[in-house]
Amino acid sequence: MELQILWSPPPSSSVKINFDVACRPCFSVIATLCRDHEGNLLQVWTRVIPVVQALWGDIKAALLACHLAENYDGLTIFLEGDSLVACSAIHQNAKDLEGYLVADCKACHAALSLHPLWSLSWIPRQQN
Repeated sequence: MELQILWSPPPSSSVKINFDVACRPCFSVIATLCRDHEGNLLQVWTRVIPVVQALWGDIKAALLACHLAENYDGLTIFLEGDSLVACSAIHQNAKDLEGYLVADCKACHAALSLHPLWSLSWIPRQQN
């Protein structure tokens, strides 16, 4: 018997924004999906970016999710991504990062710090 782990809705009066990256040899696609407590799809944002490094793509996807979250001012926002390294780096304000990753990571950290109703969590890929 195989146990399936599925996406779970946020509590009422909140939204959940899941984010991810799909890397290809010459580019990546980042995506964010915003849903309400009933699972209704509220918005989807995607971007093609000239980045092929998965960690940087995940951090850029998290930043896109932060920009999407700004549309839901006053609500509790649950941001979820399936890169433990990216989520940890954002929480630690790019402490162990260097170079091109730092600016985007710090921008995510700053957005989370400015919005006390927002939270960022790592989730397993099957739930994202």
